[in-house]
Amino acid sequence: MTKSYYHDGPGSYAYGKQLPAKLLAGAAALRLTLTVAEHPAAAAYPLQTCELRVGFRGMPVEASVAIALNGAEIFRGRPADGAQVSTRQVTGTALKQLDLAEDYLHVPLSVPGPLKHGENVFTLTFADGAGKSGEVTDVEVRFDYQNDYEQLWLRAPVELNRPANAGAPSPR
Repeated sequence: MTKSYYHDGPGSYAYGKQLPAKLLAGAAALRLTLTVAEHPAAAAYPLQTCELRVGFRGMPVEASVAIALNGAEIFRGRPADGAQVSTRQVTGTALKQLDLAEDYLHVPLSVPGPLKHGENVFTLTFADGAGKSGEVTDVEVRFDYQNDYEQLWLRAPVELNRPANAGAPSPR
């Protein structure tokens, strides 16, 4: 999801961005829509990874978050209990922009699952930490395919979405 540009604020003709957005404890759920152009089931190469990455800023350590995708819950708990990555750990420095995420939560998605081609609705609920708030800075879906570049170079026909290890010798 695209964040606002420096000249793109509320009241601007171009303002239509969903993020960054406050996530308030005890308040209504935050609903975000993400259009996915990908057709994972129709790709030429098998899908190795599909994951959701959500960026948070200012989230209390004890905060519990529930994330639903098209009505199906895909994560519940403290982001620190999931696959959380701190931006400071990666960069080794303090954040330089005010709207950058401090922490990212990575949630594996199953395919086929609730993710679909077209509009997808993500619902985030901040369950704990009454009176506190945080901010959602990023929502991204990542696809990673097993690309067989040699076959691609030779223009060999490829079976659609064959299992990643089909035809490979078994490890001993």
